[in-house]
Amino acid sequence: MTVINRRGAVGLAMVASMWLVGNIVHAGSVAVPDVPDMKVNLSISPYIDQSEAFHGIDQGFYGDVGITIGPDKFGINVPPDQVAPLLAAGTIDIGKTAPSIILPSLPGAPMLRHYAYSDLFLGYAIVCQKGFKTVADYEAEGMDIHEAVGAAVQQLVGKTFVMAPEAGPAVLYNPAFKKGGISLDDMEVIRVQDAQGLALMKSGEGDCQLPGVPIRITLESLGMAPVVTSLDVARVAEASLDSLELRAVSLNGWATTQGYWEKNRDTVLRMASVGWRINDYILEDLDRAIARHIPFVNQLAGTNLGPEEGQVVYTSLDPFYNFDGQTEWFQDQSSIFLHTRLIDVQILALEESGEFPKGKYTYKDISIAEEVYQAMLGYKMDAEDAFRRLDRLGIRPGGDDLTTVEGAYAKALQYHIWRDFLDAARFAEAALAAAN
Repeated sequence: MTVINRRGAVGLAMVASMWLVGNIVHAGSVAVPDVPDMKVNLSISPYIDQSEAFHGIDQGFYGDVGITIGPDKFGINVPPDQVAPLLAAGTIDIGKTAPSIILPSLPGAPMLRHYAYSDLFLGYAIVCQKGFKTVADYEAEGMDIHEAVGAAVQQLVGKTFVMAPEAGPAVLYNPAFKKGGISLDDMEVIRVQDAQGLALMKSGEGDCQLPGVPIRITLESLGMAPVVTSLDVARVAEASLDSLELRAVSLNGWATTQGYWEKNRDTVLRMASVGWRINDYILEDLDRAIARHIPFVNQLAGTNLGPEEGQVVYTSLDPFYNFDGQTEWFQDQSSIFLHTRLIDVQILALEESGEFPKGKYTYKDISIAEEVYQAMLGYKMDAEDAFRRLDRLGIRPGGDDLTTVEGAYAKALQYHIWRDFLDAARFAEAALAAAN
């Protein structure tokens, strides 16, 4: 049978090779690995932290690994609470979402799985008028994190503190106030909805506010100070499920179903690689990423966000982490950001609320992210080992002809830079096999 791969190389037979190379096409001296064309139906939501796939589509990152996004050019735009039903129904293959968003759907949709993470959601913050010091300011003066959190909240004593009537923000202020030895009784508390609180802050009647995400973005874009954030509170937490502080932090990332993962393993790995490459693109030049991303979000959401709001989200509210930066989440058992712990803390909260039966679910019921990460880390190490062996043979990468050892080596290096360690390893091993 004749097979044509994405590069147009023609082969006369498909053969089985070593597990790393998989199905290959004979073409000259190098058995060129096949990177098949795949269409992936993707959902995004109209928020900056739920729509960064825009960069991957806009910059051609998905196409570089053989993936076309559907059903529309940028996938489909849905509210966050619709991601789980669409995944369960098979309407979409992959959705941008957070474990905390889809966890409540688990009893009725046990097939849901998070396969990779992108950022930390640090939604809560006590934001104060200009002139207040942040935890970071106190740390810069030499305080440790515990002292800095205490000093930061002590600034609220005798001030006007604006907060919503709901109990949710307590996950931030309770542990923070404990560090400072203060309570709500030490300040004038005004409980109003966020929009009313914003008006009080703009008029100067409010000194500090603990708002929801949209108002927080607005306050910080106006130059007000995030005095204590979810990240600050998490950093004083104990690495334990009993640590209420950890509930102020959640992971954000990409989800699919167990069935899709089992049938499309390589596609899911390539989708994960594009997610990490998008984060590289964001972190390389925040201003560039914001300038391109914000108009797209405004179009999705009908908002009028500017670069200032984008800067708040990218740096303060939802910081993105690259592949190497996520190692701690999977390998450091003492880390407060260990992914298993952050998910199990959310499960514990659902148990306490009565939504989940006690002891029925763990992170393993919602996440395969560690399996995906470790698989790609293994491919990364395999590729780098092959690179070293090719170098020892005196081979240098170069050229576009994938049928040559040099061309296959160059392509493997390109995939490695793109974070597609699966294909980096496959091409590097193919080059090495031909060289030997």
